[in-house]
Amino acid sequence: MTDRLTSDEIRTARLMRREGRTIEYIARHLGRSRGLIGEVCQGHARAIHHNAQAVHIPAPVLAARDERLALSPRDLTAAIAGDPLPGLSALDRRKPKNGRVI
Repeated sequence: MTDRLTSDEIRTARLMRREGRTIEYIARHLGRSRGLIGEVCQGHARAIHHNAQAVHIPAPVLAARDERLALSPRDLTAAIAGDPLPGLSALDRRKPKNGRVI
């Protein structure tokens, strides 16, 4: 193949770049070198399409979180180190009703 791209190849390369394709992918698709495609697509930024959707947190969950955050720490170490309040640690949750750790 020649070193020059046709106008159709240039248009295709730029369109693919706007669609989010990488230079390597476009070069393989068109059968051209990455350097040549990079020159043609210079200034045509790759569009990144994020598929983010808003997360809805139920009101009761937010209320429970706000209640926990409103409680004051039991001591200075808990305030500095972020220790959980009594009854909210993972160890406290493992304890059965009889008080023995499993």
